[in-house]
Amino acid sequence: MGNIFWFMNMVQERKIRGRYMFVDRDGTRYPAGHLDQLKEEIGYMASLSADPYVSGYISDKWPFLPNSFLQWYDQVFFHDTSQLDLSQKDGELRVVVEGPIHTATHWEVPFLRINSTILSRELGHNSPSGWRLQAEENAKFFWENNIAYSEGGGRRPLSAEHHFEALKVYSEYKKREGHGGLLGTSWVKYASDLNLMIMGTMAHEYPELMAALYGYPLANKMAMQTWIDHYGKRVGYFLPDTFTTEVALRDFDHYFANTFEGTRQDSRSPFWYADLMVAHYRRLGIDMRQKSIVFSNSLKTRKEISAVNEYRPGEYRRGVLLGGYITNNVGFKPYNTVLKLVAVKVADGPWQDVVKLSDDPAKSIGKIEEIARCRQILGIQD
Repeated sequence: MGNIFWFMNMVQERKIRGRYMFVDRDGTRYPAGHLDQLKEEIGYMASLSADPYVSGYISDKWPFLPNSFLQWYDQVFFHDTSQLDLSQKDGELRVVVEGPIHTATHWEVPFLRINSTILSRELGHNSPSGWRLQAEENAKFFWENNIAYSEGGGRRPLSAEHHFEALKVYSEYKKREGHGGLLGTSWVKYASDLNLMIMGTMAHEYPELMAALYGYPLANKMAMQTWIDHYGKRVGYFLPDTFTTEVALRDFDHYFANTFEGTRQDSRSPFWYADLMVAHYRRLGIDMRQKSIVFSNSLKTRKEISAVNEYRPGEYRRGVLLGGYITNNVGFKPYNTVLKLVAVKVADGPWQDVVKLSDDPAKSIGKIEEIARCRQILGIQD
């Protein structure tokens, strides 16, 4: 999301600010001293500099990104720690990030990663013996059963070291003709280290921003059109569940469905989602065998992943985005934390609350009254 937000602020000069809120869906009670460790490690972020080799790798793998953006990220951007407001009381961690949206958005991934790795240390969660063998068995299983997948677990790994070592194991079984396997990773540094494709995706904060700019009824439509205008033929996959998938399909007409390579499922049942999308493409008269669904909603076992991969065979292309299954799959309960956009301010205008609804009400984020207002505007029944 950094590139398109950078374009809006640095090229179009729209002066958009964003406010992000940390949510721990499990209600974790963080140990005493956790906040001090967070502040210490976050403090190091401002002094980090870009790696020119990694920048070159990005340019090579993603040539559609403008050099001006990469130069800005390399030479100008830094993680401004003054954008974070952190506190801890009675074990509850409170985090708010606020700043120009093209810089504030870059806190999500490193903050969640730092928070997760510190918590692992505090809980004594370490990589157990034998984990590599299990990871290799998983990788072989995917390769032999034609399951194509990408890794996107950098936000909530067991540790940075475990993340890299696990990805190394899976990278020995890359996707090949006639087999499944690893397609790439969203962790850019590791992609360059292991010669993997860099994988990106649309995030919920993007349609949320469009809701602040154009209103909830136009949010999905403007998100899709702006994405197409910005990325051209490299549009990739649409994420439809920000305000529920069924609402998004009202605007996912023949033009948009034909233009996007497919969609990403990130909440509710993958089988419900596949049925819904197949029926929708069929109504539009589009051959879905040329379209894809990327399943990314917390698949946790080989059985679940296989069932999704085998559902409705031959009717659409499919892939899986695996997070904690690769980076924190050693017997401990996975972390369930997010940093989501909750308010937007444009130039000198007022702050506007925004929400994420999701197809799973438990994953909704935002003020209760704003969630109710959004549902009322969009005609979503309880």
